[in-house]
Amino acid sequence: MEAKVIINRARILLLLSIIILVFVQGTILAQEEWELVKDENEVKIYARKIKGFTVKAFKGTCIIDQPIEIVGAVLFDIPAYTKWFHKCREIKKVPRDESTDLDFILYIIIDAPWPLWDRDIIYKTNVVLDIASGKVKITGLALEEPFVPIKEDYVRINDSEFHWVLEAITIRKTKVTFSKRTDIAGSAVAYLSNLGSKMTILDSLTNLRIIAAEPKYSVLGEKLRETYTKE
Repeated sequence: MEAKVIINRARILLLLSIIILVFVQGTILAQEEWELVKDENEVKIYARKIKGFTVKAFKGTCIIDQPIEIVGAVLFDIPAYTKWFHKCREIKKVPRDESTDLDFILYIIIDAPWPLWDRDIIYKTNVVLDIASGKVKITGLALEEPFVPIKEDYVRINDSEFHWVLEAITIRKTKVTFSKRTDIAGSAVAYLSNLGSKMTILDSLTNLRIIAAEPKYSVLGEKLRETYTKE
């Protein structure tokens, strides 16, 4: 009798495990479905809905005819973002005792179109860098903690994330993927948040290709490779 009970329990647990697995796989597959929404300047933009969020996630991909260390050097050059990153008015690292070159707090002010107020964001930023194997990942997640005091002239964004992925295709070609999801907060509707994310990705990737050709990034890229290439 006890043996039958144990067998029945085992069957029930197995059935529940199968149901949970199917549900989880279905959820993952649903989140991985990207829809192409724009193809311009050799940049492909994709969008997808994320369960539980009112705004969409956007992803852009392009190929840049530069080595991965040069593209990485551009992304590491934080002060220069105002020259190429879409609507970036100001950007800086927030000094923290626990910060490192690969793990730091980033503060950004975004120039929003009239009649919206300008936005600012604080990102917890992490870099996973392996030049030798041809992979770089940079992730940012918006923080609510006021590491930078809230200013009356800006609307603070607390719901945002970004992901940069660099993959070396050849010695002189790099695939760049930039994904982003941002709720721009305030009275703006989801439409404006989605439009802003799409334009940010398109303009930033288009400009990244141009600025990566500047001679100074050849020098900075070589230093980056020497510093972070694993022996």
